Amino acid sequence: MSSAARLFELLLRACPAAARHRFGAGMRYAWTTDLAAARARGTRAVFTFWIVTIVDALRFAATERLRGVSVRDLCAVDCRDAWRSLRAAPLVATFAVLSLALGIGGATSLFSILNSLTMKPLPVHEPQQLVLLDKGSWTNPIWEAIRDRQTDIAAGAFAWATDRFNLAPSGSAEFVQGLWVSGSFFDVLGVPPALGRPTPSRTTRVGGDPTGRSR
Repeated sequence: MSSAARLFELLLRACPAAARHRFGAGMRYAWTTDLAAARARGTRAVFTFWIVTIVDALRFAATERLRGVSVRDLCAVDCRDAWRSLRAAPLVATFAVLSLALGIGGATSLFSILNSLTMKPLPVHEPQQLVLLDKGSWTNPIWEAIRDRQTDIAAGAFAWATDRFNLAPSGSAEFVQGLWVSGSFFDVLGVPPALGRPTPSRTTRVGGDPTGRSR
């Protein structure tokens, strides 16, 4: 038996007999494999290997022999074993990390979409009280009849229609999506306009410029 093997057997004797019986074969195999890999990399790698091996063996022995050892110490041994396993199979480790990254990224994206569509409340005053009426054909006379009687059916009402607006003062057109809204639009939603001030006495154009601000 070589001096290196005798030293490792001496380290194993620091562990309880039950631990040697249960983990001894696996620890000897891991030690032999890691030592061969370290020798292939050079003297510095062998020196590092022995430092890590001695520290891990003594820590594992203390964990098995003493009561009340902290979970942190036990996790340190497991983390070092996991790190050696990852270094022994870098392709498998890379594939596992990429798979986890793609899975976590996909799940995060789906949750973000679900949160914005169904879970996150609208950025308006008391969004749970909003009711959307979108059945049938809505004309301006119908809206005027609802507007004159809105306090009989709700706390307030507003109407809107989508349109495209040209924001360029001259030259080439600069179209953006916007809305034609009734004057009570901001009052019912309980939000102020980003620029300017609302005009509750007449229909108001609300359009977005390239930066996404309302007008």
